[in-house]
Formats: sequence, C-alpha cells, structure tokens
Amino acid sequence: MLWPRRVAFIKRSASLINPPFLFLMMMHTKIETLMTLL
Repeated sequence: MLWPRRVAFIKRSASLINPPFLFLMMMHTKIETLMTLL
C-alpha cells in the first residue's frame, strides 16, 4: 500500500485498544482507499 506508516500505526493502536476500534479503523482505511481510487 501507499501508507505503511499508517498501517503500522493502526496495528500498534490495535494492540492497545479493543477490537471494535480496530474494526472502525479498518472500515476507515477501506473508505479512504475507495476515495483515492475515485
């Protein structure tokens, strides 16, 4: 992907915070990817 730093940040925060937050972050990245494709 184009943002390895952001992915690393998401993984780091995922290990610190509960799974629902991780799910929201994953959805956010998916939406962001769709926006960049458009």
